Amino acid sequence: MEGIGDSSDLIESFFGFNPFEGRGSSRGQGQRIGKDSIHPLKVSLEDLYNGTSKKLYLLKKVICSKCKGEGFKPGTSMECSVCKGERVVQGKKVLKVIVEKGSRNGQKITLSGEADEPNGVTGDVVFVLKQKKHLKFMRKGDDLFVQPIMPLMQALCGLCFILTHLDGRQLIIECKPGEVVKHGQFKAIINEGMPIFGRPSMKGNLYMRFIVYFPETLTPEQCKAVEAILPQTTSIQLTDMELEEYEEITLNDVKIEETPKREQQDADEEDEEIFVGPQNSDNTKYYEILGVPKSATLDDIRKAYRKAAMKYHPDRGGDPEKFKELAQAYQVLSDPEKREIYDNYGEDGIKKGMGRGRDVSEDPFDIFESFFCGSPFDGGESSSRQRQRSGEDVLHPLMVSLEDLYNGTIKKLSITHKVICSKCRGKGSKSGATMVCSGCQGSGRKVFNIQLGPSTIQEIQRLCDKCDGAGEMIHRKDCCSRCKGARVVQKKKILEVIVERGMQNGQIIIFPGEADEAPSTITGDIVIVLQQKEHPVFQRKGNDLIVKRTLSLTQALCGFQFILTHLDGRQLIGKSKPGEVVNPDQLKYVNDEGMPVYQKPLMKGKLYIDFTVDFPDKLTPEQLMALEAVLPRRISTQSTEMELEECEETTLIDVNDIEKEMQIRWQKRMQEAYECGDDLHGGQCAQQ
Repeated sequence: MEGIGDSSDLIESFFGFNPFEGRGSSRGQGQRIGKDSIHPLKVSLEDLYNGTSKKLYLLKKVICSKCKGEGFKPGTSMECSVCKGERVVQGKKVLKVIVEKGSRNGQKITLSGEADEPNGVTGDVVFVLKQKKHLKFMRKGDDLFVQPIMPLMQALCGLCFILTHLDGRQLIIECKPGEVVKHGQFKAIINEGMPIFGRPSMKGNLYMRFIVYFPETLTPEQCKAVEAILPQTTSIQLTDMELEEYEEITLNDVKIEETPKREQQDADEEDEEIFVGPQNSDNTKYYEILGVPKSATLDDIRKAYRKAAMKYHPDRGGDPEKFKELAQAYQVLSDPEKREIYDNYGEDGIKKGMGRGRDVSEDPFDIFESFFCGSPFDGGESSSRQRQRSGEDVLHPLMVSLEDLYNGTIKKLSITHKVICSKCRGKGSKSGATMVCSGCQGSGRKVFNIQLGPSTIQEIQRLCDKCDGAGEMIHRKDCCSRCKGARVVQKKKILEVIVERGMQNGQIIIFPGEADEAPSTITGDIVIVLQQKEHPVFQRKGNDLIVKRTLSLTQALCGFQFILTHLDGRQLIGKSKPGEVVNPDQLKYVNDEGMPVYQKPLMKGKLYIDFTVDFPDKLTPEQLMALEAVLPRRISTQSTEMELEECEETTLIDVNDIEKEMQIRWQKRMQEAYECGDDLHGGQCAQQ
């Protein structure tokens, strides 16, 4: 069985010695298994690419050679002078660790029988590879990624540079004549990635993502020359009268610390919708209320609740608050899933995990009667029997647009819910007479046992399906002519849902007491959950808005002007400053043009403009020569013929969709590993 060690170890740990020694028992001859020794081994990406061997000095315990592991001088009762009775001494050994080509970060290399030498079978030394961060290359599986950075003129007029690979080879990276390299473009060199583990002759691909940076500013003369050379785009020409109808905005440069953390914010919003628990919350309160340790079993918890609930029940003069605390503690600790959440995150974690902070715990009297299968008191006329049950809340999703959340709106929602029959006033019969339900014997609930494990059974209760939890039934001939004995009828109702400015996706709006009605039941709430539709122009991040704007290369270098229709219909006009150059992926922001802050509509977030630059596909030789005369010169990469002879020529292949490319390669690698019976992640190497 997993988790149980050698039986001789258990016996010796209990008695402090082996009681069978000297009695000829086979147990006395059993050998213990030594522990494995695990060590991290830092390696560079070059080591994983080329393969290497590392010599490591290891301090380990070895059997004392003088007393041969006895701890005493031979033939005497005096302790050994070398090991001092410890049976082992410190020794030093040089280990040779072979790192094979294509090994991966986290891969294990095992040297059998090289750990400490106890009186038994020696354990293994296990090295776990830890790859150091590389300054130039990044590894993903069997592929390598590199990000060359180049000035604009080099991207426009011809790409040529030398890349030093992980094995020291010099690769010439050169584009086709007249080809323009675009910012963010991916290209691949086949079979120049990492060697595949176990198949060093096969390699992955080397992918390049090109980063193009622009000159900081251009003079008016340079702008005019560039506009005359590059392809023209349609510019927005507005008259003075038209300009009066537009609202001019100021575009501000975004500092690094002001950049919206999109991925982190997305993760935070997702976590809030699912579950967020404080790590340091108290997780002992419920155990203290029931008077049980944290290691208590389900039976211990049930016994503790039974005893305390009978003592503190209000019908027997107990404390109502204490009774409520007992029910809440039992409700959580008797459920394995809720108990795990409570143990990890405490009471706050339970509340957030069970309904975004709303108190959704059951009525303490319901829990009590569920435990005892009804009231345990004589006569069954306790006050808990006369009280009303709590009805269930009803969730309704409501689709809203980003304009609705920005401006605020009122939505009319048509619902159909159950209401008490007005003819029989919820009795269900003409005469008002009822009879005890035969399915639940009047308790309104049925008991079910669920097998959670080999020796663990959980008892749960559900509403009786015969009487719908009423505990009573009506004779067929005495049924109400309107509700047919159901006690409730269907009714349509129009709810006016007020969506306030600044509300967020997933936010709830509650209509108290508007859910389905039932006799002797407190009507639940209708909970409206806002669900935002995707917007074609704007993207929301908290209280900020992000809009993408594509510029032509001419506009990015020589200036731009654009019109943006905001979510409230206003026409905003944005333009660059004279001589300003906009780089690809550059962000600018406009203050107070984001989303209104919820319940503070006069306050607004920021509007971020995310610029992308559209490069021309090709340029003629005449255009290239003219641009080289106008724009800052490209970096010269002149090499001698002797230097070029030492370099390897490569072929760049366009990659249109890098995500799709990686998905196809991953599926292909999985299929190959499955057919060959390989471990996809490199697995574990055993070295002798």
